[in-house]
Amino acid sequence: MSQNKTKAAEICVPKLGLTMTEGTIVEWLKKPGDKVVAGDVLYVLETDKIENEIEADRDGTLGDIVIAAGETVDVGMVIAQWTDGDPASTAHPATSSPRPEPQAELPLTVSSDTNDKPMNGSRVIASPHARKLARARSIDLTMLTGSGPGGRIVAADVETAVSIPKTEKPKLKGRPAMARPVGAQSAPRMPPSTAKLPAKQRTIAKRMQVSKQEIPHFYVAADADISLLLDNHERLKHLNGYAGLTLNHWVIAAAGMALEANSAWRRTLSGEAITAHPQADVAVAVALPGSLIAPVLRNAGAMTLLEISAASRALADAARNSSLNNEQVGGGVMCVSNLGAYPIRYLTPIIIPGHSCILGVGRTQEIFRPDSDGQPKLCRELGVVLACDHRVLNGQDGAELICAIKELLEDPLRILAEPRRS
Repeated sequence: MSQNKTKAAEICVPKLGLTMTEGTIVEWLKKPGDKVVAGDVLYVLETDKIENEIEADRDGTLGDIVIAAGETVDVGMVIAQWTDGDPASTAHPATSSPRPEPQAELPLTVSSDTNDKPMNGSRVIASPHARKLARARSIDLTMLTGSGPGGRIVAADVETAVSIPKTEKPKLKGRPAMARPVGAQSAPRMPPSTAKLPAKQRTIAKRMQVSKQEIPHFYVAADADISLLLDNHERLKHLNGYAGLTLNHWVIAAAGMALEANSAWRRTLSGEAITAHPQADVAVAVALPGSLIAPVLRNAGAMTLLEISAASRALADAARNSSLNNEQVGGGVMCVSNLGAYPIRYLTPIIIPGHSCILGVGRTQEIFRPDSDGQPKLCRELGVVLACDHRVLNGQDGAELICAIKELLEDPLRILAEPRRS
């Protein structure tokens, strides 16, 4: 038998996006010695965007696992071996569609599934495969303690819960009992604790550091009087199809329409090349417990307000259910980040690498301004800040873009009535 045939084939970390440099092994779904059929999921790989189930592209027997779950590895690194077959064999992601360049996201995988109910104000963190197993076996994930990275519930935790006899109880979540201190003076002084930064947060920290160091940011700010918009908003919410409409959907619509109006604003920088985008793809920051992710609304500039409302809610649900695919998290020209739920006037955001700008949205403020006769008039103003990449957009570009967004927000009938390109 030739050396090539006896040599164990290597399983390497695949590159799932143009900017991907590393990933974290969330869990292995096969163990050494398992017989594997092409298409079986070997392991779950977490990138800075989403979790990916990586399938085997051949039949064989899994040999040594070199990298254990919880470890962060570089693209191309050997993580396991086959005990038989072609040494060139490897594993591939479960989806074979082309993957656009990923953008910075901000961590966490959360589910609003029936098995992932909120508990004490928090949400369950579980891998996609663990949720599938839990649904199939009617296991309540809120009753389990995760053994994966960052306390994530993995498939092995569900299998363990299934195998425990009914007379026993699985290890449950809960706060350990603590002795009540006699008084403030007798309470022991507790030293600060330290913990390793979770892999996804570490990736985001690196990308945000790169953004601030390598992208020359400049900022332009404006206050949009959205009194008329808010009046229309309240009326629309009572119509069929608009029940889920939010103020952020109006902002996304205005941003998309503004970008659609001028191709010069739809440019991004990749290396030393300027990319001109044919349509206004707008990313939307979605808050998750302890993290953030920015899925992309494709061709937002050609969508109606109702379409934006429906599509945005679908993307947010997918983000919270950990069911986003690579097509939904890559690319884009601008991101909209809204912190209007908090009592802040302005948000000065950091540009997501790969984008050319990001719009920070604060909270609506009531303020008196003089009207045309010099009399005080109560206005409801929305503070918006646009961060721009000075390598792509100059000061005039930034000023004109934020003014275009401001004008649309102050004249909401244009958002409702203006025709969209197909």
